[in-house]
Amino acid sequence: MKRNPVSTPNKSCRLKTLLVCFKNEIAPWEVPALRGAIVASMKNKNVLFHNHVDTGLRYSYPLIQYKCIRNRAAVFCVGEGTDAIGDFLTTSNFEMHISGRDELLEVASIRAEQTLVACWQTPLGYHLKNWTPLNEVNNDVYESLTSIEDKQSLLNHILVGHILSALKGLNYTAEEQITCSIENIYRPRTINFKGLKLKGFDIDFISNISLPNNIGLGRHVSVGMGNLTRQKVKTQIEEA
Repeated sequence: MKRNPVSTPNKSCRLKTLLVCFKNEIAPWEVPALRGAIVASMKNKNVLFHNHVDTGLRYSYPLIQYKCIRNRAAVFCVGEGTDAIGDFLTTSNFEMHISGRDELLEVASIRAEQTLVACWQTPLGYHLKNWTPLNEVNNDVYESLTSIEDKQSLLNHILVGHILSALKGLNYTAEEQITCSIENIYRPRTINFKGLKLKGFDIDFISNISLPNNIGLGRHVSVGMGNLTRQKVKTQIEEA
């Protein structure tokens, strides 16, 4: 079925992404160590790789994100990050020290894409893995809710906010209202992150906004949380 965008061209943008996948196996909890090892290996410490500036943190959406994809180390770059990744690829010797062991990173694949970010009339499907939506404030609200419907409604509201926050960091402002609907929630669980216990979710949702594959949504996306993958949306004909 052909999708017709609601937005006119001046309300959409083509967003560049680049995914570098390595042959090296890592565990999801090792992603922060992967980031530290890559930054340490570089001669030029581009701020986009570590999000630290002289005055503290760079409070903006991370344009370089470190991930564990199918149990392999990966680096996802978006926008300006697709240009900055050249600093690593050309200056690093790829010799890493990760979680107490030495690793020589071997590139398995490099995939460059462009995604048209826009609002559409027909829904687009997504799967979001290791999403950590709750901070101290909304975690208390979440725990106070007694019905599954109310909890899902709160998560849905937070998800829209996370999408808007990511788009703002990518210099895109939607003129149409962005809508989301969480269809399934899998494996609510506790994720240990830097000594903190975070509530993690895997979810399926549909939305009217087109987003790049493997982009991060939510909290701690620079180290692999909230990894998004596109999914096919079943039509009523397919479901019948």
